[in-house]
Amino acid sequence: TMQKMIQDQKDEIGDVRRKLNLALDQKRRLEQELDHAKFTSDNMRTKMENELREKDLRVNQTLRSVDNEVETRTKELTIQLAAYDKLQHDNIVLDKKNKELVNEIALHINAQKLLNQELDHKQ
Repeated sequence: TMQKMIQDQKDEIGDVRRKLNLALDQKRRLEQELDHAKFTSDNMRTKMENELREKDLRVNQTLRSVDNEVETRTKELTIQLAAYDKLQHDNIVLDKKNKELVNEIALHINAQKLLNQELDHKQ
């Protein structure tokens, strides 16, 4: 019976070793899965960071383009507005000169009428 007890203990030790080996195998597999998950997560994070950087670059390029376009159009409109203001000023000056000429012509016409009247009276 002593042999039986020794055999039982050996069997029990064998069971414990098998269970321990199974647990160690399971731990190894879980560590591998964890490493794979970390690797996948790192790759996804890197990919997302790269995509975000690219999108950020595109957005900044678009903003610079829009800013440049706004600046260019603002300059063009400023030039057009200055030209319009000059034309408006020139029109005011021309209107004033035209009125002066009309008044001068009216004076000449009146003077001519007076001369004609005087000539008519002398005849």
